[in-house]
Amino acid sequence: MQHMYSKLINTPTRKMSGAYLFPFFGQLLSKVLGGLFSFHIAHTNPILMKANPNSERQHPFLKSRGMFQLSALIVAMLLFCGGSLVHAQVTKTSVTAGPWSTITWSPAGVPAAIDNVIIATAVTVNTPVTVNNLTINTGQMLTMSGLNTLAVTGNLTSTGTLTVGAATGAITVGGNTTVTGSLALGGGNFTASGTTTLNGTSSISDGSTTGTNTFTGLLTVNAGSNFSPANNSPFVFSGGISNAGTFNKSGTGTVTINNNVTIGGTSAITMAGVVTMNGATTINNTASTTFSGAVIMNGATTINNSATTTFSGAVTSNSTLTLNSSAATNFSTTLASTGLVTLSGTGTTTITGTSTFTGGATTSTGTTTILTGN
Repeated sequence: MQHMYSKLINTPTRKMSGAYLFPFFGQLLSKVLGGLFSFHIAHTNPILMKANPNSERQHPFLKSRGMFQLSALIVAMLLFCGGSLVHAQVTKTSVTAGPWSTITWSPAGVPAAIDNVIIATAVTVNTPVTVNNLTINTGQMLTMSGLNTLAVTGNLTSTGTLTVGAATGAITVGGNTTVTGSLALGGGNFTASGTTTLNGTSSISDGSTTGTNTFTGLLTVNAGSNFSPANNSPFVFSGGISNAGTFNKSGTGTVTINNNVTIGGTSAITMAGVVTMNGATTINNTASTTFSGAVIMNGATTINNSATTTFSGAVTSNSTLTLNSSAATNFSTTLASTGLVTLSGTGTTTITGTSTFTGGATTSTGTTTILTGN
């Protein structure tokens, strides 16, 4: 017991967290209750009492008092451990600039995993960080560094800048992501589990060649916003894309589109790199849509555009493909389909390269198909 007390009082104040207090009071409670239990047994067990006829616990009053004291102590210790050591959620704001673990926070102390955090200064993530909601204020920057990770279990709201650069630590957002500033992705993985919304003149960019960027929920790029990753990092979209701003994914990084989703909006969409569609995908855009790399369609795909759709690379359809656009659809190289191809729109479909329809093809009245490569 003396050793436990010495260890507790010699622990630096800044480290007096639940990680130190819970083990100490757990051991203390164990020892106290163990001793009282032994005392209780020794003074209420008939066999032990017979061996010790002078035991004061033979008196009924003393017996009931002992039980009361034992119960009261258990309740008191549980209330202390449950009430005094549990960290209540607070909102912490950065006061000074610098590394996350050493700057001044208000209220004082490094944010805990359940806390909400506001970045009001320039802060560097120099240690693995887990918080609830994270807000980056206008004009401020949160910078990733090294292998350190950032886990936001709630929502991420940025009117400032979150920049990754060469850092390789993963960033995960459990809730929704709202960007009115900028999100500069980089070498580490980025995963947005909820919806991602770009407002105003915001931007999402990525100048790295590593790290996978995953958008599980709907990605919405509103008017004036810019989604323009320009390098070779892979992207995964599992909730669809709605674009009214600028969507220009360049570079050779692959694009994977999962689930039954819609890609479209009211502004042009451009995707480079190999694009793989794994679910039932509908392309429904009122502005031009361009795929400059190869496209692999593993699920039923419907193109329902009212502006020109261009496939510059080879297209492989392993399921049904429905071309229902009212504007032109151009296949600049080859189109190979093992599923049924249905041409039902009023727009002209042009296949410049070789076309192979092993699953068959059907056309509706009023459709025009131009085959120049066969």
